[in-house]
Amino acid sequence: MEDRDKLRFSLRNHFDALSPSLFFAVVFFSIIVWERFDRTAVIILSIGYLVDLVPALILHFEYWVKNRGQVVFIDEVEIAIKDRSNERVIKAHDIRKITLHQTPSHSKNSGMRFFTIGSYYFAHIYLRNGEDLILTSLLSPRLKASLRKLKGVYFDEDVSLYNNLYRALD
Repeated sequence: MEDRDKLRFSLRNHFDALSPSLFFAVVFFSIIVWERFDRTAVIILSIGYLVDLVPALILHFEYWVKNRGQVVFIDEVEIAIKDRSNERVIKAHDIRKITLHQTPSHSKNSGMRFFTIGSYYFAHIYLRNGEDLILTSLLSPRLKASLRKLKGVYFDEDVSLYNNLYRALD
């Protein structure tokens, strides 16, 4: 039997996506304490934190709404998508191409993320019959590696700092 990757929402995936923001919260709070709750430091660091957090929360919500309730299995020959009511199997030869909408750090396979939005990317899967699918990194932080298992599928990359799902509508 072939090796299949199982992708689904989990608490760990949510934590992994938001971990840079949690790190920034600890660092910013430490600086505020170091500065003895100086009003200027609190205001500047709070604004900086919100500039990082708010766009990430918007992406997190978009991705969660798009793929909630789905469990995805990927191997060399197919993608199987299960949700509450049905199961769909897509063979690799039925895929025209997969466009990975990703951040520069994901494009270079770097684990370094300077902003929380760097955790979010998605795959736009174009089928030969004209349909398309979206799989987001909230299903798995290693979505890209799982999709690369598919044999004979063309991959394209679109690198951008902010990968909201509206990019897939173009």
